[in-house]
Amino acid sequence: MKRFRLQLLILNVFAFVVFMGIYGCKKTDNTTDNSSNTTSTTTVKDEEKIVQHSDDENEVQTTNDELDNEINATLSTNKAWSYPCDVDADNQWSSSKTITFTFNGKNCPYIQRIRTGSITIHLLNTNTNGNLVTKWSDQGAILTVTFKDFKISRKLAPNKYIIFNGTKTYTNVSGGNLTQLYYNKSKTIIHTVKATGITATFPEGQRTWNINRTKTWTNLNDTLIQFTVTGGGSEGNYSNLECWGTNRYGDNFYSQITNPVIFTTACNKIVSGTITNYVNSYTASITYNTDQDGNQLSTSPSDCNYIAFIKATTPSGGKFTKTITY
Repeated sequence: MKRFRLQLLILNVFAFVVFMGIYGCKKTDNTTDNSSNTTSTTTVKDEEKIVQHSDDENEVQTTNDELDNEINATLSTNKAWSYPCDVDADNQWSSSKTITFTFNGKNCPYIQRIRTGSITIHLLNTNTNGNLVTKWSDQGAILTVTFKDFKISRKLAPNKYIIFNGTKTYTNVSGGNLTQLYYNKSKTIIHTVKATGITATFPEGQRTWNINRTKTWTNLNDTLIQFTVTGGGSEGNYSNLECWGTNRYGDNFYSQITNPVIFTTACNKIVSGTITNYVNSYTASITYNTDQDGNQLSTSPSDCNYIAFIKATTPSGGKFTKTITY
């Protein structure tokens, strides 16, 4: 599961990365995009803030996706070999349905970060219908994951760190677990992930964010898995949000899944979907599997070489488009 979840994340934030490729190298106020021959007015300060926001978003989302993978692995087996790398575990699952992992800050081969602090995983006694549950695989089971001074830093840049505090809530809407999906014992697994007011503290500041995602895994046949992500959050005039909040500069940001993002293991790539990001009066969207004009294609290329269409708008109304191969 880890491989394609992380790939989905990287492409999610890629809209802003390419957006910054358009703006980030320009040092004057009047800028022109060669591909669209459109002129707009931006400031270096704004550009730098958007670049930093994109980097923050990447770090936060990557960390959370890594933990989601590890939590699912742990709860599928509840065996020590499935625990996250280099942790002290206080496993009270049999008595109180709680596991606390304290991270020791050592290098792990598959995690490109150093981690300290703790997370506590707790299964609520009742599901969404008020019925008694005993396992995370029970339909409607609700799980909380609480971050306590959970700090990550880059191995090659330890002075760059993020400290997380707050609680995420997971719901197993369908029942079952991901292991069952791969052994064809379950055709569809649906999880929701929600959070309000989680804080991420950086050396230079703090951001607060909210999450509302629905993740659906479908076993299309014995060898093909489809993974779909949608956003369920609403804030102001925005809907279908998967993530939103306030960045370290106090600017509101919104990440909207305009059309469901669908991934399949056929090519290990996204085959359709649109994500639109809004921050500080800038807008950038990415649509996956399109033609050169940005029209969504209904079929997937047999050679696994996909095109994504990126569109960006500046506060002054300048518009830019770009296609990339992924």
